[in-house]
Amino acid sequence: DDDAFGFWCFVESAECEESAWGYCKPQEGNAEHRDCTDIEGWVDIEQDGCGVYEQDQMCNSDGTPGPGWDRTWGSLADYFSDGHSAKSACCVCGGGNRKKQVAKNVCTDIAGWKDPDGD
Repeated sequence: DDDAFGFWCFVESAECEESAWGYCKPQEGNAEHRDCTDIEGWVDIEQDGCGVYEQDQMCNSDGTPGPGWDRTWGSLADYFSDGHSAKSACCVCGGGNRKKQVAKNVCTDIAGWKDPDGD
């Protein structure tokens, strides 16, 4: 379809989603973070994943605590788990896997380039 917000799909759980249809999750991240995907399956020591951090506004895109973060909880780093904190695992917190980070480690040829001998 020509929906500006994306394609429609059946939801995984109509009970949970309160609908049988919803927007499909893009394979290359969500609409707000197109160039980024969260570290798959990451949860903090409290079992909160990146979706919770985003929904509750617990962090900012620069990796600092957001308006939903209660300062009495300590720092984001205090919730480090499986090699990451939200700051390195979640796109919404400035982490995740970004296409631009991957691209700068890839070697590509320059189209039409030739050495002085024409090779």
